[in-house]
Amino acid sequence: MGGYDPYSSSKGAAEIAIASWRRSFFNPDEYEKHGKSIASVRAGNVIDGGDWALDRIIPDCIKALEANKPIEIRSPKAIRPWQHVLEPLSGYMLLARKMWGEPTKYCEGWNFGPRAESISTVWDVAGKVVENYGRGGLKDLSDPDALHEAKLLMFDISKAKFLLGWEPRMNNKQLS
Repeated sequence: MGGYDPYSSSKGAAEIAIASWRRSFFNPDEYEKHGKSIASVRAGNVIDGGDWALDRIIPDCIKALEANKPIEIRSPKAIRPWQHVLEPLSGYMLLARKMWGEPTKYCEGWNFGPRAESISTVWDVAGKVVENYGRGGLKDLSDPDALHEAKLLMFDISKAKFLLGWEPRMNNKQLS
């Protein structure tokens, strides 16, 4: 947890703050007194319809294609853990169910992401959008002087796999 860049480091900082809050105010060892079970969760790069927020790969691709412009990719070789939004949601629901049954056993941090073989580059994801859309193109905006951005983001989901029995069901071929 943590990382070189602010994006990655902010995830680690958030987990440290949540763990501190949990230990200080809702310690699992004192569950009978406060009745609170707190876990934190992180998901990989989720994609699905309806997500039109800024800087989202699929909406940005569709907006460019609809405007008959090339899809501009600032970091085409960046590798991200892409997953359908239902994947981490299934993990969140499983975690909630397990916490309901055993509130002090699962109150910690959890990662929900794709299998390692399902990660791909930003360029490949945008290329699949073009392929499925039936027209359009990609434009590489790589800038060697740009601020640092992590080239590889991955999640270790082994804890969720072994302790919760959760696994992603989809692969990147099913997302396209």
